[in-house]
Amino acid sequence: MTFKELYYKYIRELWLLFTTIVWTVPYFYINKFSVGRTEMGLNTYLDSVIPALPFTVLIYVSIFIVVFMPYFIVKNKERFKAVAKSYLAGMGIGYLTFLLLPIKVIRPVIINPDLFSKMLQILYSHDFPYNSFPSLHVALSLLSGLIIYHENKSWGKVILIWAGLIALSTLTTKQHTIMDVLGGLTVGMFSYWVYLKLIREE
Repeated sequence: MTFKELYYKYIRELWLLFTTIVWTVPYFYINKFSVGRTEMGLNTYLDSVIPALPFTVLIYVSIFIVVFMPYFIVKNKERFKAVAKSYLAGMGIGYLTFLLLPIKVIRPVIINPDLFSKMLQILYSHDFPYNSFPSLHVALSLLSGLIIYHENKSWGKVILIWAGLIALSTLTTKQHTIMDVLGGLTVGMFSYWVYLKLIREE
């Protein structure tokens, strides 16, 4: 089997792997690089009114399910390439903004001894309070929902509702601010436009 044949046979898996690497590796390096670069935050009065709800950390980390859902819905190999490229477009915008405009989100001190509070503390300890604006949690979960809705209306409605809950969880875990969420929605919509443009060209 030639490289070209191997590539085409596993094209969805290879694009999925590449996209996953681009999603995870640069994120953590940029987050670490941003330590000490800024104290600027986008917290508003409305953000201070929203309570910290540690149990919503379960919804927050469910992004690792939602982001991969298009792999199970979009079976067409060439169309899945469009999925991957639209994800990469959103990530590229996010990473460039993180580098050029570092924002530090202001987090509360979590001292409760319950399980969810401990989970949130672990999240805080591994995810530095940077890479805040725009929220890639919001952008990528919205993009996933829109892509799936384009392919399968029934599943799309479920994932879009799920994406909405993830967006809310970014606020109740104090991982993001309202401005971050709005920025994430904008990036998500732009990335979906990229997806539509790519499949039209296809």
